[in-house]
Amino acid sequence: MANELDSFLKEITKLEIDVANIKNALMSKEKWQNFIEKGNLKQEDLEKLTQFKEGEIFAQKQDLKKFIELFNISRLIEKFEKNKSETMLENGLMSFLTEKIFIQAKETGMGIERILAFFYKKMNSYSNIRLILFAKQNNISISEIEPFLLPI
Repeated sequence: MANELDSFLKEITKLEIDVANIKNALMSKEKWQNFIEKGNLKQEDLEKLTQFKEGEIFAQKQDLKKFIELFNISRLIEKFEKNKSETMLENGLMSFLTEKIFIQAKETGMGIERILAFFYKKMNSYSNIRLILFAKQNNISISEIEPFLLPI
C-alpha cells in the first residue's frame, strides 16, 4: 500500500519494518520466527548487524545514507547489548524514526511528510508527558529521565 501512495511513505514503512525486526531479534527467544519481509534489511543483514563488534565496518557496498542509518542502528544495538534495557532500545529506535521523519518534513515542506511529522510529534509529546508525570510521582529527577525523552 505504501508503494502506491508515496516514496517517502514507502521508505518510512520499510524502516518501521526494520525496527520491528530489530526489536524481535534482540528481545525474542525465537528471534527469526517472526521476521517480517519487505524491510530494508534482509534476515542475513540483520543477523550480521546483531553480531557486530565495536569498531567493525559493514563490508557491503552501500550508499552513504544507508551506511549512516545502519551505523546508527548498530550503535543502538550495542547500547542494548551493554545495558539490556528494552526501554532504552525502544526509545532509541523511536527517536531514530522520528528524526528521519522530521528531517524529511523540513526538506519537503508539505505533503505526507508533514502529516507524519505532525503525528509523530503528537505521539512523542504524549509519551514524554507520561514519562514526566511518572517521574514527578516517584520523585525522580529530570536529569535521570532526560535521556528517555523523545524528540518533538
